[in-house]
Amino acid sequence: MAYLDRQLIITKDGSHTMFIPEMNVTYHSHHGAIEESLHVFINAGLKYVLDTTKMQAIQIFEMGFGTGLNALLTLIEAEKLQQPVYYTAIELYPIEGNEIVLLNYCEQLNRTDLGPVFNLLHQCDWEKDVSVSPFFTIHKAKNSSCFRQPHFKMAETLCGLRLFFENGCPAVFLGHVHPGKEE
Repeated sequence: MAYLDRQLIITKDGSHTMFIPEMNVTYHSHHGAIEESLHVFINAGLKYVLDTTKMQAIQIFEMGFGTGLNALLTLIEAEKLQQPVYYTAIELYPIEGNEIVLLNYCEQLNRTDLGPVFNLLHQCDWEKDVSVSPFFTIHKAKNSSCFRQPHFKMAETLCGLRLFFENGCPAVFLGHVHPGKEE
């Protein structure tokens, strides 16, 4: 696996993101990592799907686990709503332990109690289902082969969100193909 030279930067909302100098890309908006993830991933993604469908359990497929911010925010929302979530994420270039401890998401969210859970999201086994809480299970993959397995198939598009079905349970594609470049 190739190494990416990443630099930790602070975005305008005070939260961290990663910057890859040789590609001139950031993992989140420089306007605010938490702000962007709450707006795009949680409010316009997860909450929209929950508000417009009747799902007892939801499966989320994120292309690019990155800093783990989307997973952390989804876990918080799943706990708050007591909504079971099965979260699958692919990451070809996982961030390292020395980078994880520098991320300030729990502090910025005033949820320092979630520090151990945030670390678990990063440090848990790959290629296995890991139950993080009664309402949140994560499965991390280091390659995209899980996406090509027969249990995933594209079913339809709902307001730009790709829906997939795995064993009859709806799944929502929320995520980025690669870190986004900003002007």
